[in-house]
Amino acid sequence: QGSFALFGHGGIYVQLFHFAGLSRAGLWDQRHLLEKIHNGTFSWIITEFPIERSDLSANDRERFTPEIIEALRESCRLRAAIPPYFLYEPRLQPR
Repeated sequence: QGSFALFGHGGIYVQLFHFAGLSRAGLWDQRHLLEKIHNGTFSWIITEFPIERSDLSANDRERFTPEIIEALRESCRLRAAIPPYFLYEPRLQPR
């Protein structure tokens, strides 16, 4: 969501919709992003679905790879739900 950068001091790191498809096609290595998620690098992660939910829709799965969703589940906690958005923050401070 391009407007979210207006509410902070940073920018949008990545719009995962494009990269999820590239990853599935073997054209993008997501390891660097997974490492950043596990390290608590990002101040906020915003989704349009609760990552805790076990029954993700096709739209949810289209936007995030299974590995990214699992990394978010392990490394982030829900801070707020402001429909249609879910705001997550890292469990750990950045290393």
